[in-house]
Amino acid sequence: PLAFMLDSYPGWNPPLHLSRGDKSKTWGKLPYEKGDYQADALFRLVWPTYEDCSYFRDERGFLTPTPFGDIFDVVTNRCLPEILKQYSAVMLLGAVELTPDVLAILADFVSDGGDLLLDAPRAQLLPSELTGLVFGDQASATTTTRPKGEAFAEQPYTYTQVTLRGAEPLLVNEAGDAILTMNKADKGRVIVCAADCWLTDRLTYARPELVNMEPPYRLLEGARAVLSEYFGSFCPVQTEPGGLNVRVNCFEGDPSRLLISLTNNELFSPWRGAVQVNLPALASAYNLLTDTALPVTGSTFELSLPAGDVALVEVRGR
Repeated sequence: PLAFMLDSYPGWNPPLHLSRGDKSKTWGKLPYEKGDYQADALFRLVWPTYEDCSYFRDERGFLTPTPFGDIFDVVTNRCLPEILKQYSAVMLLGAVELTPDVLAILADFVSDGGDLLLDAPRAQLLPSELTGLVFGDQASATTTTRPKGEAFAEQPYTYTQVTLRGAEPLLVNEAGDAILTMNKADKGRVIVCAADCWLTDRLTYARPELVNMEPPYRLLEGARAVLSEYFGSFCPVQTEPGGLNVRVNCFEGDPSRLLISLTNNELFSPWRGAVQVNLPALASAYNLLTDTALPVTGSTFELSLPAGDVALVEVRGR
């Protein structure tokens, strides 16, 4: 239900490459820009260890854990409107060129009930009635705080000061400035991060020669918390603990029935835990691959999954 939107000419490559010694290059040779690090940071959030792809024999990096379920696609700014409207939300990553045609498509997407997530430099191109903001000067900060009081210490970051004109703050900083906002527009919502690319400024290290694979920018911790909660709201299944690749199939006309595949791609670590399903209560949970019923308590079933194994579980609600 969610799409990450890149520019149609991103030249995207993962940060590591098996046949090269260098790292973080687009088009195979150009150093990452800040927007490329944003894409990398979001991909690491929703597909943990994806950056390891091509290095191991166990499909690590390709078959990753999915803490929010397998609910993300990647599209470009040339995506047709009829395709884009199949998604519940679109998040812009990197320097997406927003031509008048693309802006009109995104505005229609929001009007029809979609959520649009983007940063301030891109949001300034949208009409103020969509963003609910007036944009001002640049400033710097080192904290973010959620309205309910949860605070996050951040590496220094630069942001665009905004004045709320209908939007509500999801994060503020030590100066009281809104860093993440949400505005209801027609049937949809526009979520704007005032920090460029949702990232900190370039990190500085006392001993840079000791730093190897750490990206030079970091996703704001407050933004990470809000996005994790937001992404998680779309997935009908959560596992405790995490670490599994989870895919959910729904059945048209039968909302109380789900088919859940769970993959433990760890070669040496069995997984044992609970799987929470967003149904009021479960009547049954049945592993089709082992032909066994699984213990059910309320809306949760218990599962043991050996290293490298897969479960295919059909659940039915009461």
